[in-house]
Amino acid sequence: MRAWTEAGVTWNTYDGSNAWGTTGADNTTTDRDLTDIGSSSFTATETANTEKQFTLTAASIQSMLTGGGFTNNGFVLKMDTETNDAYSFYSSEYAVDVTKIPKLVITYALAGALFFSQI
Repeated sequence: MRAWTEAGVTWNTYDGSNAWGTTGADNTTTDRDLTDIGSSSFTATETANTEKQFTLTAASIQSMLTGGGFTNNGFVLKMDTETNDAYSFYSSEYAVDVTKIPKLVITYALAGALFFSQI
């Protein structure tokens, strides 16, 4: 819901100076949508530095792209519970090992053919 700035977003602010409705973008009225558009399972014994895949709901992504019910302000990765959850993700600026930066992989079908795109 709320637009944020990449250079200013923190746990407490969405643009470096203005506070989220609830810290951590947790307010589903002002900060983010309530509807989950994807998920991934994590275990208590995750192996460090392994790839995690999040499967997103195609209809929700299409709605973001075509001006439907979702506004495209990016994605929030949020655990169902945030008690004792300690998972880290690399940012797109992580230059130490470019194989660890996030990537978006889109698989789609068009007129009977299957296409694959990696960003």
